[in-house]
Amino acid sequence: MTDLERHNLSEIHGLNQRGGRMLSFVDLIEAGTMSDEMCAFCLCAIANGASFLTAARPGGVGKTTVLAALLGFLPPDTKIVTVDSRAVIAKAKKEDPSIPRCCLPHELGSGMWYGYIWGDDVAELFNLKEGNRRVASCIHVDTIGELRDVLTSPPLNVAEAHFRDLELALFMTMEGGVLRSKRRVCSLCEAAESGEHHELFRWDAGRDVIRRDGDSTLFSRIERHGGKEKAELDEEYKHCLRFVRDVAGSSVSDFEDVREKVVEFYAEAYK
Repeated sequence: MTDLERHNLSEIHGLNQRGGRMLSFVDLIEAGTMSDEMCAFCLCAIANGASFLTAARPGGVGKTTVLAALLGFLPPDTKIVTVDSRAVIAKAKKEDPSIPRCCLPHELGSGMWYGYIWGDDVAELFNLKEGNRRVASCIHVDTIGELRDVLTSPPLNVAEAHFRDLELALFMTMEGGVLRSKRRVCSLCEAAESGEHHELFRWDAGRDVIRRDGDSTLFSRIERHGGKEKAELDEEYKHCLRFVRDVAGSSVSDFEDVREKVVEFYAEAYK
């Protein structure tokens, strides 16, 4: 394991303030929290530079757990930088944006806990999103409209263009009691060329399945901005889906072991 991998695993484990085992994407698929298709799409999007937020208005729903699992999809050359103060943001501003970085506040919230940021610091965080720098965090909101209102209004004042550029937003819900709870990613919204976000995945509560709605607007957006062809991205997604299903069907579920499989996948698929 490289020093960078050790550092990143340490930063991810720093999110686990409730204790217990850190859950991998395999655990989340087995629990029904995410589908294999949703995980594969997130892996493909994150491999192509996506920033991401997880969200739920109530606490204890699982947004930090899903955030950590998504961080396990980061390319192995990307360093996680925990944003716990304005000084970290100021330092990041001075760095070359071509150096792969994931700027990670533990939460976009007004609490005084470690890794929480609020107010102007949130707008400054989104200002970092350029080149090979991305942002990832979680926040207490329930819908994409509410997320937009909170981020772009005082006291956060994130620029509207920066909100439109947020590639992935995943919204959580929980049903049942504490001992028999059912946690689901009920909606995954992706950035679209129109400036609005498109809901690509939605949880069908009646049948307890996560459904995909059409083609990815994010892939089309990447294509239009001079990135890869959409057909190439579609093939990458299929490769990611095969990988996710292979790992989910194996005996591997421990976070570190699953992360090792992801690193091996990058070495094979993105060499």
